[in-house]
Amino acid sequence: MRKEGLRNTCLPAVFLSVTISILTCFSFAAEAVAADEAVTPSPAVAEQKPAAAPEKPLKIKPFVLKSEDGLASIKFGLAVQMVYESTWTKVEDEGPHSNYITFKHIQPGISGNLFTPDFTYKFSFEMVPGKIDVVDAFVDYSFHTHAQLRLGSTYVGFTRLRMNSWTNQALVDFSIGPKYFGSERQVGLTLHNGLDKPGEHEYEFGIYTGAPSRPSYDAGLAKVSKEKMLQPMILSEDNDDIDKIHPELVGHYAYNYNGIDVTTETDWEKTNFRCSAGLGLSYDPRPEAYRDFAMRTGLELMMKAYGWSFLTTFWTGFYDKSDEYGSPEVDGNFNYAMLGLVLQSGYLIERYLEIVMRYSHVNVGSDYRKDVQARTQAILDGAADEAELAELESAYKGAGVLENDNELSLGINGYPLGKHLKLTSDVSLLWQEKVAADTKHDVRLRLLMQMTF
Repeated sequence: MRKEGLRNTCLPAVFLSVTISILTCFSFAAEAVAADEAVTPSPAVAEQKPAAAPEKPLKIKPFVLKSEDGLASIKFGLAVQMVYESTWTKVEDEGPHSNYITFKHIQPGISGNLFTPDFTYKFSFEMVPGKIDVVDAFVDYSFHTHAQLRLGSTYVGFTRLRMNSWTNQALVDFSIGPKYFGSERQVGLTLHNGLDKPGEHEYEFGIYTGAPSRPSYDAGLAKVSKEKMLQPMILSEDNDDIDKIHPELVGHYAYNYNGIDVTTETDWEKTNFRCSAGLGLSYDPRPEAYRDFAMRTGLELMMKAYGWSFLTTFWTGFYDKSDEYGSPEVDGNFNYAMLGLVLQSGYLIERYLEIVMRYSHVNVGSDYRKDVQARTQAILDGAADEAELAELESAYKGAGVLENDNELSLGINGYPLGKHLKLTSDVSLLWQEKVAADTKHDVRLRLLMQMTF
């Protein structure tokens, strides 16, 4: 016990020590570069010096190889995220305490163009210890000023909140909303007018396999029903075959006013008022029962001005009931399942310090909970023997009991090297309410160091 306590105490100290050492090195390097580049102007030049432009965040150029004619290029990128997390769980008066430090993301990738600047590609992998995932694997062709086609594994164009990279999140991770409503990457075809650099009128329309590449997002129905989510993009023996292709149709439109950058949650520009309003819709005509949404909707709003940022997204999810419990066939009707909401506000101070607050809420409809409970009981009643019953009880433990899931977070970000080095500390209150059970309360502390190149 004493050794365990000592180890738990040392983990955050080691994390902070490494972080401070890196920051110190970067600070001396930045000062040296600034001293070398400084030039004392003559009095005549000094008198004609214009007003200082707004300070821009530091930008490190990526390593790029390209042909002389510009018809082919390859850019190398790397994003790393190391997280220390400590969680205290409280049910009534007692609860466990856990903490760990890990590489949450190690994501190398390459991108560029071939034959023409209009034909681009991107490949990236998640290479955290013990698992390798295919993250991005697509090609993109721009055949018109306002029209591009993307083919391969990429983000589904459902809501901007989840289309954006984790590297541009204001806090350590996404809110609980995307874990229920998505949308995660899928293999498919997307028609868009600049998914990564959207203009004033932004659109994305696509058709996809209907199977998210990772089981941790777009899993709202399964979180309640306890159905297993597939993992088709993991490069290991644990990957799952897509047992049924059921094309999912997705559309998203947003109006982006006054040049707002919707690809990041932080207001790096710090200029006058900008805003964006969008709507996303997803339809799956042949969903897997109690695992895939038949339809999802997403309403979103983002506003930025002079370093202040605000965003909100509101989701609703619908499901198809089985013709009979235990059957994968559905009745073809939309039935309300759950709704979700996220509210987030932040303020960037002098481009190096940011304060962020976020509230997230997911509510599960009572009809869906009762339907899941009845279905689970029917599955258990169909067990052939005691061994199968025990296996089913373990698999479906807790099915249909979740009423709502909540998160309240406060975080502070430091950007000593602009977007390339981010240090975050956030604390969250997490609570879940369940049927005929005590409310589960978690208090979570996270420290993050993120580097992107």
